[in-house]
Amino acid sequence: MRVIEVNLPIHVIRVYDNYPKVLVKTLYHFSIGRPGYLTKIGMHHEVLWTDKDHFSKSFNAAMPYSVFFYGGQAFHAGNVHTESHGCIHLSLNDAKWLFNWVGSNTKVDKRIRVRIIGPYSHQMGLRPTLPTQGIA
Repeated sequence: MRVIEVNLPIHVIRVYDNYPKVLVKTLYHFSIGRPGYLTKIGMHHEVLWTDKDHFSKSFNAAMPYSVFFYGGQAFHAGNVHTESHGCIHLSLNDAKWLFNWVGSNTKVDKRIRVRIIGPYSHQMGLRPTLPTQGIA
């Protein structure tokens, strides 16, 4: 099974082709939903649809390279230092890579699961930080 795993306590995203055996990529630079707009925790999510040039009318915001997994929540290119309204902001390069790994809107593999592990750093009294070393 293909899985995108977001581990909030250690602030890392792991992308698997054959969960948990084949790790394809690890992402460190991202932001999540702010208090009041928290990204949904759980394993029940699946990739629903994609949109390369999505625009949110609700929040008047561009969401390039969107990969939707729960309602209006998606992985997409955005400011990785700014918390969102529930989405997971990735750098532009990481968002493009994930979008291409998932596939276009016409051939999205519904068996791709999104696993979001909590608790949130907000709930632990911490602010997410980006790793400063060990990243190539």
